[in-house]
Formats: sequence, C-alpha cells, structure tokens
Amino acid sequence: AWCDYGLHQSITWWDESMPEAMRRMTEEQGIPSFKVYMAYNQTIGIDDNTLLTVLETAASMNQLVLCHCEDGAAIEHLRKRCSAAGFHAPEYHAATRPPETEATAIDRACSYARMTGARLHVVHVSTAEGCAAIARARCHGARVSGEACLHHLLLDETRYAAGGAEAAKYVMSPPLRSAADQDALWRAVQEGVLDEVASDHHSY
Repeated sequence: AWCDYGLHQSITWWDESMPEAMRRMTEEQGIPSFKVYMAYNQTIGIDDNTLLTVLETAASMNQLVLCHCEDGAAIEHLRKRCSAAGFHAPEYHAATRPPETEATAIDRACSYARMTGARLHVVHVSTAEGCAAIARARCHGARVSGEACLHHLLLDETRYAAGGAEAAKYVMSPPLRSAADQDALWRAVQEGVLDEVASDHHSY
C-alpha cells in the first residue's frame, strides 16, 4: 500500500454473537469503526432498535459508528408511491429521497448517540437541514462528526433535468440536492460543522 488506510466493518444484522465479534475486530484485527445504514430496509439496513444496540455496544468499547442517515421507512413509502404512478425513470430517484428523509434520520441517530454516549460519524451529509441537525446535537452534548462528499459540494439537482441515461449518471444516495443545500454544505465545511470531505466512491 502506498498510503495509510483503515477499514470499517458494516453491521447489517444483529445477534448475540456481535458484541464479541466487535471486540475481536477492534482488539485483534485493528478495525475500531463500524458502519450502519438507516436506509435500504430490504437489504442491508437496520431498524432503530438495532441501531441503538450497536451504538450502546460501541460506546462500551469506545468504538466509532459511521451512519448512513436516511429514513428507510419514508423512502420505501415514497418509492412505492412513485412506482404505482409509473414513475420509474432515473430522474425520479431524488423524488423518493427528499431532504426530510435525511434530516429526520440524522436527528434520530444523533439523539441515540447522545443517549448511549456513543461516538457517531454521519456520512455523506447532503442537506442544510442535515447540517443543522448535527450542529444542534453537538450543542446538546452529542459526540458527533459529519462528512461532506465532493459530488454534493460540486453538483446539484439540475443534473437530473436531462433525463434518461444522462440523469442515470447522477443516481446516488443521498441524491444531488438544491443549490441552496450546496451552499449550506460549503458553509458547514468552512465553519467546522462538517469535519471532512470524502469521495464515497463505489467501484461498481
């Protein structure tokens, strides 16, 4: 390797073996951070009860939890509504994941982190409301940090207007947002509300 790197372990389900597995990963394999998803309910997403359990367990071992914060239940509801109306084109992806789905999920995750004493890192924040939720949580004592991504800083939702294959190039979760959200992200980076800029690159 030509650069320093670390690995996160995703937690996509939970059973009684997991606390010991988390301890071994940290102490024996050098993996002190774990990623969870509040979206993707049908595949890798976890429910709030599991999220609380992960945060509580991580707090007991001073492990960091990274969280993809989108409200999975709301997204599934909106996806079904769009599908029933025949809206299947790529440009409708953003309509199923409005800013509120991010803000409410960040609020919940930060509240749970404060309740459990866990260290939480909110990945790929994309909205003004999401930035505000992180700032509020810190004011109330939560140990929370946040991440901005290059695509949300440099591109906005107008990319979806092209439709079809061109719009499909910009299908991501969370989706591209408004120019106002983009401005809020830049301010959040400059003011230290968001702590890092990342690529969130996926090779697929």
